[in-house]
Amino acid sequence: MRETHNVTQNEAVEQAMAESGGYSTLGSLYSRATRIESCKWGTKTPAESIRRIVQKDDRFLRSKPGLWRLSARRR
Repeated sequence: MRETHNVTQNEAVEQAMAESGGYSTLGSLYSRATRIESCKWGTKTPAESIRRIVQKDDRFLRSKPGLWRLSARRR
């Protein structure tokens, strides 16, 4: 039996942003990150969780209002 890796919510947001070229709006992240099957969103408000993740996790930087990017792609 093959074991699958459960992705954390932070990893799901990072993966969703990477799939969109390293930049993303919150609206895009809301739909992309919650569709990652290996991540469990056991919350009634996943949008709030995603917003908290991009604001608090060092992997993400606010590029401009409404647009976030991966800090690893810093110029």
